[in-house]
Amino acid sequence: MGSYNSEYESYYAKIMGKKRGPDSYRRDYSVGNVTGTQSKNVGDIIIKRVIQELAGTFILFMLIFMFKMIKTPETITAYAMAKDIVNKGYSVEDTINYAKTMDLSSIKSSAEVYVDDIKEKLGAGDSIKKRSKENFIKPLLGEYKVYDEKQKIYSVSVSEATDVNSVYDGKVKKIGEDETLGKYMIIDNGSGIETVYGGLSELVLKEDQDVAKGEMIGKVSSSFLFQLKYMGEGRNIEDYMNMD
Repeated sequence: MGSYNSEYESYYAKIMGKKRGPDSYRRDYSVGNVTGTQSKNVGDIIIKRVIQELAGTFILFMLIFMFKMIKTPETITAYAMAKDIVNKGYSVEDTINYAKTMDLSSIKSSAEVYVDDIKEKLGAGDSIKKRSKENFIKPLLGEYKVYDEKQKIYSVSVSEATDVNSVYDGKVKKIGEDETLGKYMIIDNGSGIETVYGGLSELVLKEDQDVAKGEMIGKVSSSFLFQLKYMGEGRNIEDYMNMD
């Protein structure tokens, strides 16, 4: 934390330097035009401004600490940006503008995964990844190949009509069709996990219908697409399912 203390002190000094220029107070009092009321108002404004800056600085350094702990491409970028703010002495408004450029949803998702892993390491219970890996099954047998690396969608080729089964207990959240997945079904499996089944040629369930682990949800006749989401983002299925 030593580096954070030095950065904090440097940043605070720059803030105070901006608020108090070399002639900011001398000019007002030397002309003899400042009344007691005006002086009090000026003092109140300065105090409020300093409080705002200190609050912003505290939040900024908490973010820096979080970004330092969570190692993802997004948080590494955010950490570098936050350190740049400190080194250059930007104001709270500048900091807010920087924050608007961050993908906060991705950072939030990464933080939730990090906390889940920490919970297991501290003995506070099994992580969601561990529980799902012990209980989730493959929706169908076959070789799972990466179809879309960014969205973490996997494909399985089949030569004939094949049953598709639910990987775990849940409820049908949505049934639809689009250019990427074709006819698809989304099942909410609880604990922030959703499974997406695409390329379906036949559907046997309806929206809001409960489904059991291993229950057939439909059929696929050529190429099956599968995606596992945690907190709304596609994940590597190897981390959440036993693929052996």
